[in-house]
Amino acid sequence: MDFIEILKLLNGQYVHLGLVNLTDIAGKLKLTDDAGEIVLETEESQFTEYKSRRIQTDLVDYILILNPKHN
Repeated sequence: MDFIEILKLLNGQYVHLGLVNLTDIAGKLKLTDDAGEIVLETEESQFTEYKSRRIQTDLVDYILILNPKHN
């Protein structure tokens, strides 16, 4: 099971990621850790909505996934 599937199962719940850098460009999410390793990257908008707790502009410590799109 990949990370996307896990987030789909956790729909509507907070997913604690530790401190990660979040980039959202045109609905494509990219989460990277301090070393620049990709934690999560979506090719297209996998979720209709998400919320995150921002520590700084791009630094988040959790993300809440709402209404994941199912293929």
